Amino acid sequence: KNGVNVAKEVNSVFTSGKFAYIGTDSGSGNEFSIYNIGDPSTIGSEVGGLEIGADVNSVTNYGKYSYIGVATVSGNDFRIVDVLAPASPSTVGGADIAIGVNEVFVSGKYLYVANDAIGGTCSGATITGCEFRAYDLSGVDAPSATIGALAAGSLNIYDNSLIGNDLSIGN
Repeated sequence: KNGVNVAKEVNSVFTSGKFAYIGTDSGSGNEFSIYNIGDPSTIGSEVGGLEIGADVNSVTNYGKYSYIGVATVSGNDFRIVDVLAPASPSTVGGADIAIGVNEVFVSGKYLYVANDAIGGTCSGATITGCEFRAYDLSGVDAPSATIGALAAGSLNIYDNSLIGNDLSIGN
């Protein structure tokens, strides 16, 4: 058993490889933090993070980016953070949707956002009143592939891999 006292409420945890990405309530210190969990029995201090100035309600990762859902703030309510260098993450994008974001999820080239109730029009052309939104991440370095079959002499994976259903490895 091991843990870290971050001295405020933790709202979201996402793990990828040897790092845990956490979102916390606002307060003293970073609301988005990265911890090395390569050896879970010795979780140490924060490796890197960002002061957001508001509660971070949701964190998910895809490729070299963390996608962060933030409580209502002046500025971007969801943010895209480059975490390729965990000790020095940097915000590279996002959107101001004028309401708090409760959850973010990435699938392929789309970011899905669940936010607080908001007035306005929700239609195919206008999303100001939508509580569930999809954003096309085309142009963001977020590679994905759907492959029905793959034959290869070798396969090298340099980042993360999620394999659903069954995986068989043998000679």
